[in-house]
Amino acid sequence: MPISKAGKIVIGALATGGVSGAGAYLHHILTKPTIKDKLEGTLIGKDETSIWQARVTKLTSDNAIISETLKAINSGGDNKATKIQNWCEINLRNTFISEENKGFKEIQKYCAYNIKEKAGTVIEINSWDNTRNNAKLKDQTNNIQLSPSMSKVKSELTSKQDALKEWCKEVYEKPFKGEKDQDYLDTKAYCVA
Repeated sequence: MPISKAGKIVIGALATGGVSGAGAYLHHILTKPTIKDKLEGTLIGKDETSIWQARVTKLTSDNAIISETLKAINSGGDNKATKIQNWCEINLRNTFISEENKGFKEIQKYCAYNIKEKAGTVIEINSWDNTRNNAKLKDQTNNIQLSPSMSKVKSELTSKQDALKEWCKEVYEKPFKGEKDQDYLDTKAYCVA
């Protein structure tokens, strides 16, 4: 049965639309950012042996709910640092969804630096001297703009001498998000020897 001129036009339009739609979908899939894209500049280098070993310690002592693959690494014999590194390589290819996504947070926790690892020579909590270390913050004059976190800690220092120490201890384990991140900048200013 011969196809009418109108039928040929419709078939041509559908074919063109299908190809265009498939192309648009493929472009959308291929251009979605990965977790690696999102964490660029914060990921642990392959040669950072001591930091990968610290991730093994963190995994062993982690009481949080972790993925099945990390549970398998945790319970599975030797070379855990290499296994975590390989797990990171695989999972960093996942599509980035949001910073609140459980998978993203887990990858960030085990594959990226924390603030303590990037800040330099931080003051260790077990050798903290409130008088000396708090002076850095207490002596700031009003013409220095403090971050909201540091303003809060400074006001707490009048009644709670450990306020800065506790803040530093907490922030040391936070993920490093880059050199412009306010927690990182405050750590460099008030928690470094």
